[in-house]
Amino acid sequence: MNWYKKSQKKRVHSLALPLEEELSEKGHLDYDDDENLWFGAYYLKDDILEEEGKMLESRYPEMRPLGSGHEGIAYDIGDGKVLKLTFNEAEYDIGQTLIDNPSPHFANVYSVEKLNQSYAIVLEKCQLWDTSEIRHEEVEKILGALRSNVYDLFGCFANLQEITDDNVGINSKGNLVVIDLGIM
Repeated sequence: MNWYKKSQKKRVHSLALPLEEELSEKGHLDYDDDENLWFGAYYLKDDILEEEGKMLESRYPEMRPLGSGHEGIAYDIGDGKVLKLTFNEAEYDIGQTLIDNPSPHFANVYSVEKLNQSYAIVLEKCQLWDTSEIRHEEVEKILGALRSNVYDLFGCFANLQEITDDNVGINSKGNLVVIDLGIM
C-alpha cells in the first residue's frame, strides 16, 4: 500500500472510531480485520460529508448536489462555482497553493476552508470534457501534455495517473484544465 493510501486509511480509521460501538452492534465491521474497518469507514464518508454540506446551506442558498466520487462530494453553488467537500488534506493543500499561485492548468480556486471533519474547496465550475468524438490517441496526447505541465508544477508529488478525461474540464476561457485537485 503506498503512502497516500496509508494516510487516507489512517484518516478514515480515525473518523470511524467514534462509531465503533454503533457499528459493532450492527455487525457491519470486523475490528480484527483492519481492511474491513477501512472499507466500512470509507462508505460512511458520504454521510459525514453530506452532514457538513448541510452546515453550509445558509452560506450557499443555491447549493445543489452535482455528485460524489472517491474523495468527496461536489455541489453547484451558483455564480459559476462549485463547492467540493473532501477528507483529502492534499486537495486542501493544493487548493491553497493554487490560490497563492494560480495556474492556467487548473480550474480557478476561490477559497479553501477547514471544516469540522473535512475540507471545503470553492472552485470554478467547468464544462466536462466530451471526448466521445476524439480519437483515443489524441485524447492521450492532450492528457500527456497536461500531465507534463502538472509535473512541472508539483514534480514527483503529483499522481499523474489521476489526470484522466474524467478529471479534466473546459474553463470559462475555453482552456482544458484539471478540475479535480485530488492528484496527490
